[in-house]
Amino acid sequence: MTDNINITGLDNLPIINNPEDLLNIEETHRRIAAKVADQLTIDSIKHVHSNDEFVKEAVKMARENEEFPLINKGWRPVTIILLGGSKVTISTPYLRIDWKKTTGRKHRKRGKKGTGVYPVLEAIGIKDRVTPATRSELSLLTVQSASYKEAIEMLERQGISISVSTLQRIAMATVQEDISLRDAALEAAMNIPILPDGPLSGKRVRVSVDGGRVRTRITKKGRKTKKIDIDLKQNGVNQEYW
Repeated sequence: MTDNINITGLDNLPIINNPEDLLNIEETHRRIAAKVADQLTIDSIKHVHSNDEFVKEAVKMARENEEFPLINKGWRPVTIILLGGSKVTISTPYLRIDWKKTTGRKHRKRGKKGTGVYPVLEAIGIKDRVTPATRSELSLLTVQSASYKEAIEMLERQGISISVSTLQRIAMATVQEDISLRDAALEAAMNIPILPDGPLSGKRVRVSVDGGRVRTRITKKGRKTKKIDIDLKQNGVNQEYW
């Protein structure tokens, strides 16, 4: 089901004679440890897929959560990125929208985000082909960095190699999901009844919230100005506050 992750460098460790030797050994050991962790992670993911009851329940939940009928397309190979930078291909169940039942005709055009789901992967938090911890690291460095290019350089130092387009896709998907969770939490909070005898009863309260802009660029119509970055031209930016 999985590609084996080769772990090398455990034998014949070099002798330390100077600071550079120790630096090289530390970096080698870090890479080895990351590969070992990735192997343990993929073994756990493989174990989940061998649990027939879990797989059936994940498929059932996916059907219940989708407004359109889903058709089972069997098991498909999917390559996912692990926290240690390993890219592993696994076979997992795949469901897609049954457009023939939905519209009465076949739907040939692929949607912007595809038309299917991987229920088992999504049930354990793997979306956009990255594990939860990998997504967290990508999101953190995207927010902390001044540009996608800088974020990619930082990720490469940690052994995670991805393209700009992949990082942008994952970052935007994470932002949209977080906004949905935020809105759902606000809606739930607004529906909580206010106690008439609470500690703030009869008082006027001023609440201040410190928020920052999300680093996402939305293309706006208009003339572009001179270049300000190696990859980007200055253009109108529309950013939401958090």
